[in-house]
This record gives sequence, structure tokens and C-alpha cells, in this order.
Amino acid sequence: MSVLTEENGYLGEEASVFQGEILGIQRACSQLFNSNAKSVTIFSDSQSALASLANWKVESKAVEKCINSLNLLSQETEVDLKWVRGHAGHTGNEFADAMAKL
Repeated sequence: MSVLTEENGYLGEEASVFQGEILGIQRACSQLFNSNAKSVTIFSDSQSALASLANWKVESKAVEKCINSLNLLSQETEVDLKWVRGHAGHTGNEFADAMAKL
């Protein structure tokens, strides 16, 4: 596993954890698009974010943008989205949580 980028940013006072998870997945897709990877797995501890990406009815512009990024990436790369239990000591998840707190 390699880290392509370490990035954080302010989403505003009203942003939810859900919105942060969706934006994180969308940004991962953007970073991976030109990586020439044959396959990628994106882990998230947000069941609601993953469920919204799998839902046929999209009610959020952020979710729609993320789905479009996933579809674009999947044209050249096998993409797998997986849920991981949050706060369970998974190194990548702990790192992501620490970055989110910044």
C-alpha cells in the first residue's frame, strides 16, 4: 500500500462526516485516475456513504460527483469499495481520522 497524497482542507462549519467521506472517496478517484493502476481498493468506515454510492436514487450533488469520478476511474481500473470498522485500530483508517481532525 502506498500513499499518493496527504491532503486535508476545511469543509465549513455545516459539513457533515458523511460529506467528508464522500469528498474523500471522490478525491481518491481523482488522484488515482492517472496512476495506471490495474485495480484499487478504497476503504471507508462510513456505511452510509458506501450505501449512498450504491443507491440507484441520487439526491446529493456531492454523491453524484463522486459516482461520476468512480465511473470514470473504473473505465481503466478495477475499483472495489470496502467498509472497514472505524476506531478499530486499522492503520489507514486511523491515519485518515487524524488527517480529518486537522
